Amino acid sequence: EAIQEQKSPQVPTSKRIHQWAYLHLPKSIGDEDAKQHYAEAGHHLLRHHDTAKGWIIDLRDNRGGSMWPMLVVCGPIAGDGTLGYFQNRHEKRVAWGYEKGASIYDGDTVYAIADPIPTISPAIPVAVLIGERTASSGEILLISLLGRENLRTFGQATRGKPTANTIFDLPDGTSLVLTTDVSLDRKKRLYERSILPEVPCTDALTEAETWLRSFG
Repeated sequence: EAIQEQKSPQVPTSKRIHQWAYLHLPKSIGDEDAKQHYAEAGHHLLRHHDTAKGWIIDLRDNRGGSMWPMLVVCGPIAGDGTLGYFQNRHEKRVAWGYEKGASIYDGDTVYAIADPIPTISPAIPVAVLIGERTASSGEILLISLLGRENLRTFGQATRGKPTANTIFDLPDGTSLVLTTDVSLDRKKRLYERSILPEVPCTDALTEAETWLRSFG
């Protein structure tokens, strides 16, 4: 049984694989309405699969976009609270996270939905599929999940852009975009290059299913 939102190609999709829920998270792009729709569509899918015995989150095609609506979708699985940090060259850190349907940056709400699902128990196993097309905000989403209990990553190394950029306006009217921050996960482990999977493999979905079966 597959649930798919047809309003935009850039929304989460899902299906049931045995007793587990498979959630495909593409990049989030578009205007504010499109991003809000992404977040709301994701929670609709999470609610639909609330009896799943495990989750498979597919980030292999997530090349970036806005991290904030994507974080709203992953938040109930990643958990409430601080999920990561951006750190500049002076080692100043600013936290990002999730709290009751809202993505949080430096203590402020960035995106929120009105009727979020409850946080999913950390006892529920989660397999995350990654690859070379997992990039930029897709890698930030991965970092947000890392450190969760009963989570394992499968696939290939990510693109290697788990960083944040700052736009500088120049006197001639042009703009310069520079990478200014690296990323840390909730346990303050640093990421500035490709993120390697815990289980390197070419058939990530099959390996993830094998692991999930070990939970009974």
